[in-house]
Amino acid sequence: MVLILVGVIFSGSPLFRRKMPYHKWVAVHRLMGPFYLVGVAHAFSVRTLISELPLTRTYVFGMAALGVGSWIYKAFFHRLVHRTLPYEVVSVKKFGKAAVELSLEPTGQALQHRAGQFGFFSFPSLARSESHPFTIASEPGAKALRVAVKASGDFTSKLVEEIREGNPVGVEGPYGHLTQEHVRGESQIWIAGGIGITPFLSLAHDLPRNGTRAALYWTVRSGDEAFFDEELCSLAANNPAFSYTLWPSNDHGFLEMSDVKEIPEWKDPEFLICGPLALRDSLTRQVRESGTPSAQVHFEEFAFR
Repeated sequence: MVLILVGVIFSGSPLFRRKMPYHKWVAVHRLMGPFYLVGVAHAFSVRTLISELPLTRTYVFGMAALGVGSWIYKAFFHRLVHRTLPYEVVSVKKFGKAAVELSLEPTGQALQHRAGQFGFFSFPSLARSESHPFTIASEPGAKALRVAVKASGDFTSKLVEEIREGNPVGVEGPYGHLTQEHVRGESQIWIAGGIGITPFLSLAHDLPRNGTRAALYWTVRSGDEAFFDEELCSLAANNPAFSYTLWPSNDHGFLEMSDVKEIPEWKDPEFLICGPLALRDSLTRQVRESGTPSAQVHFEEFAFR
């Protein structure tokens, strides 16, 4: 119990989450499995009130079995089911010290993904045991995977600074439901914040194939952070079903739903949102308050701690 409580404090406390490097947080988090296993074994070995109440016993032991089974699967079988595919960095495009765009080519089996999905990427030359989720910015069927990373933490800052051509990369996936196969609505409003533009790069390139019409709003702090502005302007100019608006918050303030222009002929559009947690939560709330059902608001959850 003491070990579990210590683990909860270190892995769940906001103070430690902010100050503890991600790889150390993951190590503490993984140790919770064995501690939990010992606790469950102890619970089975002693007689308590729970053992006298069939309904409560079924619930408690059922949840315990689910927890133990989940840990065993993640610790021993996950990598057998979800293979890590070998890739290599073939080009590195840096945007100062703030971000980097990588082009990755397979050295074995290639990943098959849908537009809008993400994968877990590991960089053995930078950190042996870490993998991090990044959205795949390339369209489906492209030879190379395209990934854009912003320096926003210890690992991503190191990646932006030290990544080189020829570095090996492991790719696990694809994951995610920010895809046309899942969303399905013919009219869509896309809202991106900062590096949250990456899934929409893939989706925008894929629009001519799926027949969807979309209006993209990309909010950044200043225009010099809009690394893909020229590309998106070109896509909008060549596809009448796609419109694009850049929103520098230093000039216009934070993007609000009142700034998103209504398109009269669009009825009940779907909303796809990707960006920092504060922006996502604020806009998601505003979209729902405007009368849009929750089922028509889509986003991915990347906050793992």
